[in-house]
Formats: sequence, structure tokens, C-alpha cells
Amino acid sequence: MEIICVITCLMVVALGKLLTQRWINLLSIFSGIYMFISLFSSLRLFGLYESSYKVYLIITLGVFSFGIGYIICSLVWQERRKYLKRGIREPLDVSAYTIREGVLKVGCIILVIFTAKLIIDFIVLIQKGYTFYMIRNIYFGQTEIESSLSKTAIDSYVYLPIMYVLLHIASIGLFVKIVEKNQKIYECIIFGTSLIYCICTGGRNLLFSTAIEIIVLYALFKKMIIKNEICNEDEIRIQTKKMWSNKKLKRWLIVGIALLAVVVFYLTFKRSLETANEGQPFYITIYKYFCGGIPYTDYYLNRFNDSDFTYGCVALSSFIRPITQIFLSFFDVSFPDIYEKATGLVSSFYEIIRVSNQFRMNGFILIFYYFYSDFGYVSVVLYSIIFGIVVCLIEKKVVYYPNLKSIVIYLFVMYLIVFSFARWYLAQIDLIVGMYLIQFVVFKKRRRLEVV
Repeated sequence: MEIICVITCLMVVALGKLLTQRWINLLSIFSGIYMFISLFSSLRLFGLYESSYKVYLIITLGVFSFGIGYIICSLVWQERRKYLKRGIREPLDVSAYTIREGVLKVGCIILVIFTAKLIIDFIVLIQKGYTFYMIRNIYFGQTEIESSLSKTAIDSYVYLPIMYVLLHIASIGLFVKIVEKNQKIYECIIFGTSLIYCICTGGRNLLFSTAIEIIVLYALFKKMIIKNEICNEDEIRIQTKKMWSNKKLKRWLIVGIALLAVVVFYLTFKRSLETANEGQPFYITIYKYFCGGIPYTDYYLNRFNDSDFTYGCVALSSFIRPITQIFLSFFDVSFPDIYEKATGLVSSFYEIIRVSNQFRMNGFILIFYYFYSDFGYVSVVLYSIIFGIVVCLIEKKVVYYPNLKSIVIYLFVMYLIVFSFARWYLAQIDLIVGMYLIQFVVFKKRRRLEVV
């Protein structure tokens, strides 16, 4: 089954290249990630435990179905463009969006205030002799130790969603002008507070994703993957050419990515020294993080029984969980057990499981397990097709009708894809709230054109 899985993923990678005429596309990135982890996990290096056919089956079904959804959307998109070229009247939403500067200012102020508190709490715990690993567990509530550093509802509803959204915007700001004044100040605040947050909490996802975002944005702008055929007066391409004529900017981007890599390495090294995997070489740690999710997911799949199905509640909770959580926190209400089971999936993965003769891990579980939890293999196929359609639509919009909002949404979706081997982030409140901020709060519409 491992061979079939790897071959299927490879075929979908090639399909992405065929459909888009470039390697940098979300279909190839998504399937390439699973091809990589499936191949190296099947080699069972460093004593990695053998996984059953079930986990490779859901990967195969998920990646293949994702590809089908992507193809469906691509074909519909092509037919739609053919009608346009024939002169058939069809209104298109090619609205340009600008950032609400007031929201940007308030967001930066919130980041500074919360980060300052985080630094103080972090220093207090360091002075008491707590290690990086212990502090991380305290922040994410994986220990009984009480501290003001612990993640709260305000963090989930305010601090982290704002950080996620503004970090995407700041990454775009490296390439184009996003505000009229003080853009560099905003970028320094956003990047600085995000870096401090990752150091104080021991997290690396934001750093890793930011480096990937910068590389992908380089491909979008510098290599002119964006095909702005509609809004000719849009200044994105002109600004990009001016920005990239600045050699100083290029050097700073290289230095910045190198700095992120060093910080990620340092955090990984510190955490590996303080866990049960003490003394583990760095390359084994990297292998664990990328490939350990397969035996970890297999462990839960083999324990799964008919009473564990959530019958659509996992998908539902990906959109309404922030609202239901408010009712649970402030009002004396309860929801059906099946819904609470769906929302409790994330916390259930904190169990540390041995996945190899040399290491243990927790928390890394494939997104296809979340899909599987609703209706089994049927929901893996159905949800993956829908996910593929949505991803393709977002990518087409950012390529053909680019504006700041569409690019931020593109980066948001790419974040979900890049870390899909670790977890389904729409099961977490802060990412869902961030999605709503992007859609309804951060941007304002500048103009609306009708294309015929």
C-alpha cells in the first residue's frame, strides 16, 4: 500500500504541474508533502514503527480526491474564461481591497501589549528554573502548573488571530506597498512580536511558515506567476519591479530567512534536550516531525470504532466553534455529546505515544484523520474533493485577479496545506477567528469593476 500511495502522490504532483504549467502550485505542494512523508516513513528509518494499510489508504484517497476537486475547479474556470473571450457578458468580482489602517494600528498595539506581558511571564518562569519544554507545556495547558503565561481565551480570540493575519500582511509588505505611511514600522512590530512569541512559547510553526511564505511570494511576484489580465491599473506588478530592483532588499530577505532557520534550529535543539528524546541528533528530530505523524495517525485509526464517528460535526466545528465556545464559557448551555466529541479531537492528541524505537511524540496527526472522523472513508473522499475545489478557486483568483485580500487568503490556505501533515488547523479557534478577520474586518473594498 505504501508504494501505491507514493505513486499516487507523485502522479498528482505531476498533474499539478500539467494543469498550471509551473511547479509552484498548491496541488503539487499538497501532494508533494504527502509523497515525501509517505516515502520516508515507509523506509522506517531510525526504528520508526511499521504502519498499517489504513493510514496509507486514507492518504491515497485524500490526495487523489483533492486532485479531482482541483481538476473540476480548473476545468470550470477554463470554460468560464472561454466564454469571456468570446465576448459573452459575465460580471466578475475583481474588486481591489486596501487595508484599514486603523485596524492595522490597533492590531500592532495589541501585539505589543500582549507580547510585553508574555516576555514578563517568560522571564519570571526562567528565573524560577523552568526549562523551555516546561514553559511550552505551561503555555499550552499540558501541565497542572498554574501560571499567568498559560494560554487564555483572550489569546485564542484576540492575540493569536491578529498575529496570524498581520504576519501574512507583513510578508506581502516585503514585496509591495500595503499602506501609505510607516510600513516599515508596522513590519518591524509584526515580525518582532511574532519572533518573540515563538521564542517564549517554544513554537516554530510561525517561523517555518513565514520562511515558506516569503519564498512562495517571491515566486508569485518576481517570477510573475500572477497574471493580472483584468485590473490593468492595479499597481502590484509595477511596485514589485521597483521593489526587486533594490539589491539591499534582496540581501535582507536572505538574511531574514537564514535568521528564521537559526531560530527554528535553536528551539528544536533546546526542546529535544529537555524531552524524553534527550541527546537525539537534529536530523532524527526532523525525521520524527515530518514522518512520525503517520504511525501516530495509524495508532488512532486502529483504535477507532463505530461509536467514534461524529457525523459531520468535525466539518461544522471548523466554522462555528468560536461561537459555540463563547456560549460554553459564559452561559449555562450544553451541546450534544457528538459535537463536544468533535471539538475535543485536538486535546485528545496530547497523549505521548512511542512511534519508534528511538523517539516518542504527540499532537502530529494527518488532516485526513479529521475527515475520517465524520463518515469514514466517504468523508475523506468528499471533504478532500471540496477542499481541492476551494483551494483551486483561491489560487486561480490570486493568479488572475490579484489584490491584497486574495493574496492574504492564499497565504492562509497555504498555511493549512503546509502543516496538513501535522494537524487540521481549522479545528483550532485562533485560526478560525483569523479567517473571519480576513474576510470581514481587516480589508475594505476600493473599487468594483465589471468585465465583459
